[in-house]
Amino acid sequence: MALNNLWGKLGAFSRNVLVPSNVIYKSFDADPLVSDKMSRAISRWYGMYVDKPEWADDEVKPLGLPRAIAKEFAQVVSSEMTITADGGPRADFNLLRRNDRGHISIGLDLYLLEWHDHAHRAETARQAVSITANGQSTSVTLSYKPTASTSQKPGVNYTPGISGLTAEKMSLYGEAISRNSAITNTTSTVYIDDGASHYKISVGDSINIAINGTSYAFKIMGFNHDTLTTSTAYGSATATGKAGMTLQMADCLAGKAQMNSSNTNSGGWENCAMRKSNMATYLSQLTSAWQNAIKQVNKLSSAGSQSTTIKTTADKLFLLSEVEIFGSTSYSASGEGTQYAYYKAGNSKVKNVSGSANSWWERSPNANNTTNFCNVNSNGNANNNNASNSNGVAFGFRLFPGETE
Repeated sequence: MALNNLWGKLGAFSRNVLVPSNVIYKSFDADPLVSDKMSRAISRWYGMYVDKPEWADDEVKPLGLPRAIAKEFAQVVSSEMTITADGGPRADFNLLRRNDRGHISIGLDLYLLEWHDHAHRAETARQAVSITANGQSTSVTLSYKPTASTSQKPGVNYTPGISGLTAEKMSLYGEAISRNSAITNTTSTVYIDDGASHYKISVGDSINIAINGTSYAFKIMGFNHDTLTTSTAYGSATATGKAGMTLQMADCLAGKAQMNSSNTNSGGWENCAMRKSNMATYLSQLTSAWQNAIKQVNKLSSAGSQSTTIKTTADKLFLLSEVEIFGSTSYSASGEGTQYAYYKAGNSKVKNVSGSANSWWERSPNANNTTNFCNVNSNGNANNNNASNSNGVAFGFRLFPGETE
């Protein structure tokens, strides 16, 4: 990863300031601040500081004496040493915090270590940082990705909601959530730390997304609920293997639709016209930013025709199953997933079409006949309907980081 390479370079620099000039030039494409002779002297001093002097061997043991002497001298020297870091509130806070603990002599190492802690697997957001020690400066660009947690950091103000976020940011935050195994499908709130930006994101939070030029509200259904079709969808396998966030339309599209053109549920969700045709159309009507942000998850559905066989489909857009909405089955087969946190919390299942409450489709075939799919009635109750009837459509999707506008 890019950060690991950078961290290696910075580690060599921060331990020594300390490496031969040709290595500094090659690593940073910058002229060195010290001569090779001085670098070698500092390197020898550092070796003694960590109790690994260059003269030590199998017969000559340092026994901690070089380290003790070097440490005493370092404390005297560092009492007159100043280190500053510029690059934003995070840089100032992290360095000053360690200075307050009396670690000025190794402040640069600890500062960079703090960045490494916050920036693992980082390749996305970037922040330029200038580090100065005793009047000599070096500038580096640190790359990092946002982090997600179930608790907020002390003294940090978090902006609630997702309404002002871009598709790119939503994707990155979804990845951060997927990488934290402490966040589960029962978690109601997560805290995102993204450089100087901090967000409190909760189940039920809403964001507006344009479909074919019309703005529709989408709500977060849950965190780390849906299994990624590709385990490395985020670039590498995550701690959970799940999509960080799943969203669903708060209300239905303006136009109603059929599950199939005839009254059959044969082939189930996998082969119905709603999935084969309609979902592709809806996806194409999203902006390119959101199209790129949406990738596939595995969804479970019965094969239809009263079959108890559960099929797995890889879907970018999907309808929810009966159990994902109600937490139990009334008309569908067992095994079509688990209830989303949003509906488990007791939120309304009523959805509107153009401002009026309307029945809306689920992907679940009716397990008791060969003609119907399940739906949610206009009053929010579970029901089922002939596959050729036109009902509301409120699809869901999960987020994935990719190129966006």
